[in-house]
Amino acid sequence: AGSFPEVHALAKADPAAAGAKFGNPKKQANSPWTFAVRLKGKIVAANTQSRAATMDVDADGDGKADARVQIGPAMRGTALRDSLDFIQFNDFTNQIDFAQFGKAFNIHAD
Repeated sequence: AGSFPEVHALAKADPAAAGAKFGNPKKQANSPWTFAVRLKGKIVAANTQSRAATMDVDADGDGKADARVQIGPAMRGTALRDSLDFIQFNDFTNQIDFAQFGKAFNIHAD
């Protein structure tokens, strides 16, 4: 994982370069990059009304949110699964199995 400011800046300027440096090199060709980052900052907002709770983090000290972090207990999406370079779509029988693994991985991480 790279630092959030470094990965974010490079991803905005050149997504392919950011993917080559910080992304999963084994991703499917047509899928978007998923980056693992280290984030430090101040929590500026939290939404805990939903089971898919989030917090907004100011990473650069300007008082505005730079990143939104899922804090659960329900985790949406497949970013955790897709950031792993040792798990690939072709390792599964079909798309349903791959999706079920992603859901199970989110539950385990929570």
